[in-house]
Amino acid sequence: MLVIKLSEDKELQITVDSPIYRGENIENGIMFLVSKTIGPIQDVANAKLYLTYLRPDGVAEMVWLYEHSEYSDGYYQFMMPANRKFTRVQGQVTVWFQIYDTGACVKPIILKSNEVLINVLPAKDGSDYVDDDTLSLVYSVQKGMEAHVQEKIDELSAKKADNISYNAEDKSLHLSADGEDIGEPLKVEEFVPAGIDRMWVSGSGNLWITYTNGQSVNVGHVVGPEGPVGSHGPRGETGGVWYPSVSEEGEISWKLDSGVEPVATNIKGDPGKDGVWYTPSVSPDGVLSWTLGSRVPPGTANIKGQQGDRGEKGERGPEGKQGKVVVPTIDGKKILRWSIEDDVSQVPDPVDLNPNDEWNAVSGVGKMSDYNWQGLN
Repeated sequence: MLVIKLSEDKELQITVDSPIYRGENIENGIMFLVSKTIGPIQDVANAKLYLTYLRPDGVAEMVWLYEHSEYSDGYYQFMMPANRKFTRVQGQVTVWFQIYDTGACVKPIILKSNEVLINVLPAKDGSDYVDDDTLSLVYSVQKGMEAHVQEKIDELSAKKADNISYNAEDKSLHLSADGEDIGEPLKVEEFVPAGIDRMWVSGSGNLWITYTNGQSVNVGHVVGPEGPVGSHGPRGETGGVWYPSVSEEGEISWKLDSGVEPVATNIKGDPGKDGVWYTPSVSPDGVLSWTLGSRVPPGTANIKGQQGDRGEKGERGPEGKQGKVVVPTIDGKKILRWSIEDDVSQVPDPVDLNPNDEWNAVSGVGKMSDYNWQGLN
């Protein structure tokens, strides 16, 4: 079995050489030992490994190695068959790795290894089994074929991919040779990492998860049916009782006494000391002061001050509004009437209320005048 190792520094080398002949088909004919950590990739198992080989006839093939197993603490083991496609042409087969890893990054990591050569040995010579004429014909055909194959090899070697790149705009992988794209681009989905922002259970019992990119996902129903009522537990122990007490300084404290009924406890303190009185007084200048007296209530104290000085004369107030005027009149029937006017432009003429001196004989009760008196409405 041929064994090839890819180390942490991306160095590819053959560690166990085993002959491979043209036209062979060997299941698990080549073992690849790949370091678990390569460059910035912390775990190769989470990446994609592509093995590219170029046959002597110029035919290239890319193989995705996805099945692996533990080989040692530092290496994974990948197996690949040496099938008839690989061993179709004798000569040196060029082999190299390309590793693609999205990881937790928006832009993927792409790594390449160096190239190694695997010799595909020629099969047994058939000259021992054919005559010279037939052999000459075979050689002639072979020579022409080799020239044609070499031409194809040269043509394809010029187009051999030597790099792989990622286009973030259209999210595609491109193979290139000497800076020129070859083949069709491979579309890939960009990986946008998202953490969990919050989780909650809805009223219907569904678990919802909201991620940091704003997306919410219903994980499913997580609340089961209500279970049966459980049996009664054992009777608990009798709890303790806290007893209060008050010190001479008035501080209340508590003492735990378990299993005993509390008794009545008086937490009323001693009577307080008699207070003192403050007596007020007012000085001739009008200053109010207080004097600390004894514990005997003081008598009545007058705190009314002396008569103050006369204040300064105030400013003249605004002029008042024009008052209403009551105007008396006597109509043609000699009836005295009164009217209220807001404004009288002229002073009314005098009114003689006793033109015939009829009131001189008024005495007692009775009508002595021709005037009719009416109340003012």
